[in-house]
Amino acid sequence: MGKSANQKFCTVLILLPTKYNPDEKGERQQVPIGDVQKTAVEILEKLGLLSTVDPLPKVGLWKRLGILDEIVKDVNVTLELDKVSLKKKAELIMYCQDVLLERFQQDAIHMRFIPEKIPYEVLIVKRRS
Repeated sequence: MGKSANQKFCTVLILLPTKYNPDEKGERQQVPIGDVQKTAVEILEKLGLLSTVDPLPKVGLWKRLGILDEIVKDVNVTLELDKVSLKKKAELIMYCQDVLLERFQQDAIHMRFIPEKIPYEVLIVKRRS
């Protein structure tokens, strides 16, 4: 068995957009901040998972599926959940598919799963002397 078989928990980062995908006119409307708060409360009530909302924006660049030259700039807030079990991870993915894609009117939502026990490296990069 691989290392991932020993993993019982992970941290999950869900990047939630601050604007909806472009409409037929190419305009992007603001997502109400209440939708992010509602999501955090639902995750706590339905899945029993505590979360932290990082309101500092993360800018992402994406290529829209099926359109060769259109790059979309998204500004996201991050919802961070700690101590997510494998069972809850599966439920969380289903929740994103069933609820969040519609709520945030997205083609896809970026989720990042960080294993709890696999060591990772943190570097402080400095100028060469």
